[in-house]
Amino acid sequence: GLGCRAVGLDSSPSMLEQAAEHERAGRGRFVLGDMVRAPEALAGEPPFGLCLCLGNVLPHLRAEADLDALFRGLGRLLLPGGLCLLQILNYGPLLSRSVRHLALNFQPDGEGPGEIVFLRLFHHVSEERILFFPTTLRFDPDAPEPVRVHASRRVEQRPWRAAELLGL
Repeated sequence: GLGCRAVGLDSSPSMLEQAAEHERAGRGRFVLGDMVRAPEALAGEPPFGLCLCLGNVLPHLRAEADLDALFRGLGRLLLPGGLCLLQILNYGPLLSRSVRHLALNFQPDGEGPGEIVFLRLFHHVSEERILFFPTTLRFDPDAPEPVRVHASRRVEQRPWRAAELLGL
């Protein structure tokens, strides 16, 4: 209705499966591809006026060359004067204060009683490397086992700081 078109780019087939309902409802198009090679993945698309880089994805790019390639690619995809909005954790204070976790997040459990608890832990390895442990717990105070680990994984990331991003 607003004359906008939305095209999502994700390297995860499972995330694209989750987005399929939005695409069927006419709320955007979703493409499988690597953000570092965005111009190739989005070949044939007209230039964009706005790029949103959401979900703290930049820390998954651990090499400066990959981040530079991403920004150069976005520059080729944007209209002159186009904007790029980046969402990223502010790692400067997290590192300087040796923060080990983010606040807990609670959501209703869509599969049963109780809640889903999102636990986000960090292990600082170096100034250029952190380990991130996103963990999902199921919490039901009435269950015999009230807290269960639903999912947990280990993700190596680069804690980019504002000065590094602005420099690129």
